[in-house]
Amino acid sequence: MPNAVSVADAGGGWMSKPGNEPLASDALTENDYIRMILDIYVSIPNTPERPRRDDRFMATRLYRQGVPLYEFECALLLGCARRELQEHEEPLQPIRSLRYFIPVLEEVRSEPVGPRYVLYLREKLSDVLRPKPPRKKRARAGGIARQLRLQW
Repeated sequence: MPNAVSVADAGGGWMSKPGNEPLASDALTENDYIRMILDIYVSIPNTPERPRRDDRFMATRLYRQGVPLYEFECALLLGCARRELQEHEEPLQPIRSLRYFIPVLEEVRSEPVGPRYVLYLREKLSDVLRPKPPRKKRARAGGIARQLRLQW
């Protein structure tokens, strides 16, 4: 993962560098790519704190289609900016799925976003992007849970 930076990394940025973007199949393993996509997704305001199964499925699909992380990150920044930087009469509904950003990704793929505009968007959104939540290790359903089942 030499070319990508996560939310929690130095500088508070989470964009891979333009022109250095790895293709999904080149520099990253499938698991690393999916993890990075999901980490970026949950850093966007009004998204779930944890990705859902369908979000993982979409991230897998993006990997298999060879979507560069940079393009995906641009799509999320652009989609987030369109939501967060406009005034709305009523509060916006939360984003419930990674699929919300697919039309923006298609737009970014057909009309690439310039690096200066990406930096501008990142600067404008710096206050609303939330840091990547720390990963918690799941407790295994072994020990106590297994003992409880045996007692029934």
